[in-house]
Amino acid sequence: MGGSLLALEDLHRRKKISTRHNRHEDDIVKTLKKAANGIFAKNENADFEIIVPQPDSAIKKETPQPSSEGGNKPRKTRRTKAEKQHLFGGKLFLEKGIVNNLYCDIDDTYNFYLDNQDTLSDTYSGIIRMTLRLLAEAAGNDENLKMDKYLRKYFDAGKKMLTLNEKTFISNQSVSENKLVQLLQTGAHNYIDSTNMDQTRAVSIVLGKILTLSHGKHQLTP
Repeated sequence: MGGSLLALEDLHRRKKISTRHNRHEDDIVKTLKKAANGIFAKNENADFEIIVPQPDSAIKKETPQPSSEGGNKPRKTRRTKAEKQHLFGGKLFLEKGIVNNLYCDIDDTYNFYLDNQDTLSDTYSGIIRMTLRLLAEAAGNDENLKMDKYLRKYFDAGKKMLTLNEKTFISNQSVSENKLVQLLQTGAHNYIDSTNMDQTRAVSIVLGKILTLSHGKHQLTP
């Protein structure tokens, strides 16, 4: 239908047919037939490209590209996992003995707490506080000192070993020389008040510096 209309339009433009002339249907048919025969004769020996229809699955579909002005939104940045909060401020390297054995057991207990805290009660963290007092008493016994005198002996030197972030964290948890003994004793006498894990971590950081001074592995100088 479309080809016929185009042929009529072409003939009309070249004044082969018009509304004034060739009005009769027979005249129009003769004119069209003559024009068609001319087209066939012209294209008889022409080379035509054979186009084979392809199924829809073979046709590549363009993937829409994200536009800076809208369209597909960029993906959200993944959340970063919170860094593990270590007890004692990190791994300690102590001399062999009961103090080192206690330290390793306490560190294992803390890691168990981290891995299973969703299934443990809130008061479980109080156990960590009590073991810190046991560790401090054992370290004092090695030097024939009571726990409070042992802690005061090394507190100032241990405080100088703290990083800026550790100092800020300890200050926010109200851990000072005068309160350190009290906070350790809380673990044995007031189980509920000792369940503040952040405060327990702060106490352990200070204790870790003190233990490094008194029981740490010291390299021998030649």
